[in-house]
Amino acid sequence: MKKTIVKTLIPILLLPVFLMMSAFTGAKETISDDIAGGAYLTFAGKYGGEISMAEISSHKELSVAGCAAGSKIYLFTLHLKKDGKTVSFTGKSPQLSTEVLSALKALKKGDSFYFEQVKAREPEGNMVNVWSETFRVV
Repeated sequence: MKKTIVKTLIPILLLPVFLMMSAFTGAKETISDDIAGGAYLTFAGKYGGEISMAEISSHKELSVAGCAAGSKIYLFTLHLKKDGKTVSFTGKSPQLSTEVLSALKALKKGDSFYFEQVKAREPEGNMVNVWSETFRVV
């Protein structure tokens, strides 16, 4: 009887420890359905997933959601994956440069792009890390 109780209680008692450990290991700068809260990057009204060439072509600016209204992205690295190769760009404002816009417009169905090291500034001057997801061209 004692062995059964111990075998049952050990996993229950250790669960909070495992959950806390997993919260501090393997963290990625992306947002997914499993992650709630925090600032996240939006492009063409999306924070990742499928995006059409029409949506890409009609947007020239990055936005941030999930933090103080009026916050603006001021730093990012964009990685474009096209034909099995990755090309990277950096930006220092929410507006995308002519070079970045041209590279985005040259993507084709099946290509992807993602943002890393994204930072935003809140209206009161606080700087925040911004999550992002991968966009896939459809």
